[in-house]
Amino acid sequence: MSQNNKPPEFEVEVESAPKPRRSWLSGLKLSGLNLSGRIGWALSPRLLLAWGVLALIAFVLLAGTPHILYKYDYLGGRRGQSKIYTWCKYFGIQGLREERPDNRQCRMMKIFPIKW
Repeated sequence: MSQNNKPPEFEVEVESAPKPRRSWLSGLKLSGLNLSGRIGWALSPRLLLAWGVLALIAFVLLAGTPHILYKYDYLGGRRGQSKIYTWCKYFGIQGLREERPDNRQCRMMKIFPIKW
């Protein structure tokens, strides 16, 4: 018995891998400092999401929460008379809020400060 356990021969051809795509930030250099890593990190999706959440929290704390007009009552409005709104009820995150309008108008949406 002859032993002919030679593995079959293969021809291996090496092709170069495709070049990675360069982002528009990759060439940013300012006086020898490569800013692409720093700016790329600052514009990462996770960090942008974090900034958006922080901006939303800051808006709610400083300005308030949005409410939508729910009910209202008015005087007039017949035969060419203008409506004079006496009260407006708004619904939002903080529940129902009632307001007596100064300018005799009820806006469709209003930002109310947080009730602590």
